[in-house]
Amino acid sequence: MGNGLLEEIDAAHAPDEALQVLRQRIGLSAAELGTAASAGARTVRNWSTGTGALHASPTSKQRLDDIRMIAGIIAETAASAEAVGAWLRARNRDLDFERPLELLGRGEFDRVREAALAYLHGNPR
Repeated sequence: MGNGLLEEIDAAHAPDEALQVLRQRIGLSAAELGTAASAGARTVRNWSTGTGALHASPTSKQRLDDIRMIAGIIAETAASAEAVGAWLRARNRDLDFERPLELLGRGEFDRVREAALAYLHGNPR
């Protein structure tokens, strides 16, 4: 994908960097990230406005990294950053019509990764 999104995602290893890419480039809201990171929207907004995601709980830090990793898989073939966000938000047939962000919030990274890989390889069920 163009526009360097994949490179930005791959380089965003620190929680603050991942949060910036996920919010500013992919367009995920504080509420959406809160759902996926097991944190409240207010907490995510605080991370974005100076408190910093570095102060997030270990679970939230891991979930931010999980979202970043899935976004990277989708960015390999998505036409735009908006398409990456749309995939993360949409009900997914491979996930029994659940949304990837919601499953990530429940710690189901492996299921979402499998669906993302199916999308990448053009083999969704």
